[in-house]
Amino acid sequence: MTNQYSYPNVEARFWAKVDPCRTDGCKVWVAGESGGYGIFSLHGKPIRAHHFLVGVPPVGLMWDHVKERGCLNRNCICPEHLELVTSGENSRRGNVGKWQLAKTHCPQGHEYSVENTYLYRGKRNCIICGRRRAYLRYKVRQASLV
Repeated sequence: MTNQYSYPNVEARFWAKVDPCRTDGCKVWVAGESGGYGIFSLHGKPIRAHHFLVGVPPVGLMWDHVKERGCLNRNCICPEHLELVTSGENSRRGNVGKWQLAKTHCPQGHEYSVENTYLYRGKRNCIICGRRRAYLRYKVRQASLV
């Protein structure tokens, strides 16, 4: 007895999870994902969907979605949109940390100005919030001594 989830082979099961209606050339994975990348179960073990098509990259390299080919979609599994690169090159091409630099205010709304910002372990921190945390720690210590 077969049902809608039974497929004769792995290939058919795989392609059933790809959006066939895209006009931009991307082959978009529409099933499970992890970290934005499509995940496919192969013999009971999860693998990235694009690895099923193009293979697992050699040690020291990774697959990068190439912006020049019009694709920055992590769920795209189109082999023509992928290129083998080093981790460093992938980071240089991507938006690693750029979203942090785009922030102009801390979560409490204080501006990240020269006067109100300090770096700790490579991250910007708000001086006003840091002073507030230090004051609250001081008060907690004072209360525990009583």
